Amino acid sequence: MVHQLPAITMTRNGRVNRQLLPESLKTVFESSATSGGAGITRPTAAGLLVVHDGRSAEGGGFYVSQAGLVKRVWCLPSAHSGNPCSLERIEISPDGCQIAFVERNDSHKTVKIIPLCLSVREK
Repeated sequence: MVHQLPAITMTRNGRVNRQLLPESLKTVFESSATSGGAGITRPTAAGLLVVHDGRSAEGGGFYVSQAGLVKRVWCLPSAHSGNPCSLERIEISPDGCQIAFVERNDSHKTVKIIPLCLSVREK
């Protein structure tokens, strides 16, 4: 059982930040721990990116957490129904406003790019 979810990140200028993740992300990390999936965090310009490699119904996908709010940005249940949300090689753009990754579906792989910042989404 996860009691506290601290995320510790470092800015480019060396400042260390510690923030507690919202309660709503506890189920994502608990699901990741019980299913043996990977749960990682990465800082972005839009907030902290939380990644859980697993089925959509089990909380798999990408979440962005900022100021206590959580938004799921990939592996939505409506798009992935029963399929696992499997990925490999996640990268974040230098400005922190886009994430790129390889999505694995059965026998094929697809490169995906997701804009996270509002200014990137509007372009």
